[in-house]
Amino acid sequence: MAATLAGAFVFANAGLLSVDEIYSIQQLIIDYEIVQYCQRVAQGDEFHDDLLCIELIKKVGHYGTFLDHESTLKNFKKNLWDPKVFIHPTLNQWQERGLKGPDQLAKDIALQKIKDHSYRVDDHIKRELDKIYNRARTELI
Repeated sequence: MAATLAGAFVFANAGLLSVDEIYSIQQLIIDYEIVQYCQRVAQGDEFHDDLLCIELIKKVGHYGTFLDHESTLKNFKKNLWDPKVFIHPTLNQWQERGLKGPDQLAKDIALQKIKDHSYRVDDHIKRELDKIYNRARTELI
């Protein structure tokens, strides 16, 4: 966060662990969410008459609600960031969702992304990758 607030806009090494010795798709999901959070904070909030709704606040007063007002519906998504890993459930919600922490949520997201992704590598590239893999397997393991 400090780097973001200081003006950094490039984030490298997502998914890397142990000083780049290990790549983890689970860690990539976690790092991506952290970057999204930093970007949202750096984006800041807008303050102008349309968003402040001073007249509406006076009209609704202390005991009313803004949830059914058009301006809320129009503007809430601009200020809402919905995390997928670092969620904030109540204890009851957390229990209903299977007691999953951020590590398990990240793993579930990663596995779902892998399952949903469809791609095809050209045959000549696949052959080259297979050669590299087999060479590494025999020489490194």
